[in-house]
Order: sequence, then C-alpha cells, then structure tokens
Amino acid sequence: MNRVIALERDDDIVRELLAPFERVQPVSLRRRPRPRRSRPLMLAAATAGVAVLAFASLATAGAIGFGPLHGASISPSPPTLTTGAASTLACNLIGQTAGQAETVLHQNGYQIEWRFQHWGSQPVQTSGKNAPGGVTGGYSSEPQTVPADSVVWDIGAETRSANTLFVFVQAPNDPNAPTVTQPNCPGR
Repeated sequence: MNRVIALERDDDIVRELLAPFERVQPVSLRRRPRPRRSRPLMLAAATAGVAVLAFASLATAGAIGFGPLHGASISPSPPTLTTGAASTLACNLIGQTAGQAETVLHQNGYQIEWRFQHWGSQPVQTSGKNAPGGVTGGYSSEPQTVPADSVVWDIGAETRSANTLFVFVQAPNDPNAPTVTQPNCPGR
C-alpha cells in the first residue's frame, strides 16, 4: 500500500517533486569499532578524576581550604593583669586549649568568664591577589562553658572582681579564624 498524501488536482507539480522520495530506501550505517585503550591507562585516568573531584569538594567545604582570612594570624599583646605572675601565667595559656586554660586557672584560684569568638564570613575588601583584607559578620558570645578543644586567643582582667579573668576563645575548626600565635611572654 502506497501512502501518498491526497493532493488536489492542481498539485501535480508537488506530486512530481515528491515522486523521487517514494523510491528512497532506509540506510543503516556500519559502526566502526572504537580503538581499544589499555586498561591501566583508563584506571589511572579514572583515579585521577576521582581525586580531583574529592579535593575540590573538600576544599569548597572548608575541610582542606581556608576561609577568607587564610594566612592571617593574631598575636595579642601579653596580658597585663594585676600581678606579674598572673600576667605570665595567662600569657603562657594563649594558643592552648580552653580545657588546659580552665584547669590551670582554676588551680591558681581564678574564676573564668568565657568569651567565644565567632569569626565572620563576609569579605570586606580584597588586596591585589583577590585575597580578602578582612571579614565582617562575626560576633562574640558569653557562654557558661566552651568546648574543651577551643583555642585561647586572649586573656584579660575583669576589673570588678580580683580573681576573675575574661578568656577569649575560638573554635579550632573555624575556617575564618586567624591562626593564634603566642605573644612574647615575659619570663620565657
């Protein structure tokens, strides 16, 4: 059965143009075989691809990469507390964990008022290499306790109470926190 579109009488020209297409037969193309690549080469390429993807995902998640303040460090001035011994004690705790600082300060008769620093994450300016010069959005909270692995970055005197110290800490894994370096403590 010939499937021809019903055309009007005056469409003889169209029929004449379509006639050659009735003889067209479908053609199937032969597939060329793909060149075989060596299995070790393909395995190495796949492994490299997975490694690149894993590194990129970890870097963007902050596990390997750093936040806007990467490379920044903070080195507070040595604490000036009421006595030289207290200042030296406090100075030596900068850069240590909150758990260590709490133990040492309580053993020496001090009460602690914690200040937990949450560093910001919004870049405020960039330098020549597109590295931010600072971040905004950070804040400090006053918790009753802090995680023991928090990093002490400064200690100050509470002026209303002789045996109370403000201990400033930050999360050890905060990608936007600067690296804490110990100040040049007296007596070291």
